[in-house]
Amino acid sequence: ERTLAKLLKTDEVEAKRIADDFRARFNGHGEIAYIELLGDISPWYKAIRTVKPRKYLPKFAEVNKLLGKLRRKGYLLGAITDGPTIQGESILRSAGISKQHFNLFMGWESNAAQPKGGKSDVYTRVAALYNLDPENIVMVGDTLRLDVLPAIEAKLNAIHISDIETPDAKWLTIKNVLELNNIFLKEAV
Repeated sequence: ERTLAKLLKTDEVEAKRIADDFRARFNGHGEIAYIELLGDISPWYKAIRTVKPRKYLPKFAEVNKLLGKLRRKGYLLGAITDGPTIQGESILRSAGISKQHFNLFMGWESNAAQPKGGKSDVYTRVAALYNLDPENIVMVGDTLRLDVLPAIEAKLNAIHISDIETPDAKWLTIKNVLELNNIFLKEAV
């Protein structure tokens, strides 16, 4: 919020209100404020690298176990973040999730384009990289705009993690990532 306040020439209270508004509209993704209001995500990138996720995240042992089960069942797993790679890795460590579960881990570095950026081409590239038919890929994400809709556009199946069910959606909505047990492993949560 300090960085956003400085760039918008406002105080931190107003910057927090603005970021919270974007978080509410975009499933926790306040960084969209930088894109929408400033057209530049690089100041957010520099600021987010200093945040220590350990202060904010509990350990997710059950998610770590779920990822291990999915890998043992033969699923290829990928993690694609529009956040900096170093921050994504830090979030995994802080949450107690092993990066080893992922066949693919993709983020971005300063002065490089975000892998997704609300576009579908990253999903097309991943499908080609693993020689997979897009219809055999399931994208699981928490943001309609940046995750789900681009996946649908790329002809992937999509699961949206949200408390809000979307009637007649082209994707499945779940409230918690652990519900994937029921979908892929046929185990009740």
